[in-house]
Amino acid sequence: LKVRDASCFDLFEEKLVAGTFAPARLASYDLSSAVPKPGRVLKLDEDRSVVSVFVKDAETCMCGLAQEGGRAPGLEVLLLDCSDGLVIVERFSSMGFAPWRGGCMSSNADGVLSLWSINSHSMGLVADLPRGPLGAEASGPVMLAIAPGRFVAACASRHPKSP
Repeated sequence: LKVRDASCFDLFEEKLVAGTFAPARLASYDLSSAVPKPGRVLKLDEDRSVVSVFVKDAETCMCGLAQEGGRAPGLEVLLLDCSDGLVIVERFSSMGFAPWRGGCMSSNADGVLSLWSINSHSMGLVADLPRGPLGAEASGPVMLAIAPGRFVAACASRHPKSP
């Protein structure tokens, strides 16, 4: 299976969802047979790239879109219903996001980390975590990583004038 201009992908059981560089597209594939079957292709923004994909289950996936050339900091995060094609359910802006067992974690420009529950039709805020060591000096995309039930790691670039 070859996906032209693929920038990221994720798998769940026999479903593959791949994202592309600009112009941003998401494409789904059914891997249940010896020859993968193309599913739906969703055309997104012309001047953005898909930089991350997370397939939660057979009906739900998320992706992060970033401006080409870093013209605008942060991501636009999309929640998609992938049960019958790829349909955008919700959009929100974030400095970063990462999968979490019940949904995802996002970060805002003020360094606040938020936990979200997600399903194929909606997302709901579970908790905002107190601003941690990222502080107000964070200026670029926030990278998040999660070890479910154990740890959360977050890092951000600092303003060039900060030590």
